Amino acid sequence: MASFYEFALDLDQYLAALEFPMLRGHVWLHFAYWFGNGGARMEEVALWLQNAVAHAAEDESIDGAELGEALARLRAPQRYPLVLIEQTAEVLGPWLESSGVGEQLSAGSRSL
Repeated sequence: MASFYEFALDLDQYLAALEFPMLRGHVWLHFAYWFGNGGARMEEVALWLQNAVAHAAEDESIDGAELGEALARLRAPQRYPLVLIEQTAEVLGPWLESSGVGEQLSAGSRSL
């Protein structure tokens, strides 16, 4: 679990540092499944992981607040892949519908 959390922190930092939005979106899309964007069951797992951060924070090597924020960013399709999704929505349409990402984007646009 600690290795996965470390990976999530590293991926979040890497995506934030990428200068090219399309590349950022492709990298995010490659790992999106693991952060809840692969359907209802994976979203449940991702939410569980995000909630489990409080328990992992007891390990001094993990900053629970930083990890919770990173997991939230990695789960949010409005964050890293938005340019890719906007430019390829027709191609990604079936995935957007089946994964729940389309619903997340719709909900996010209402709250922005």
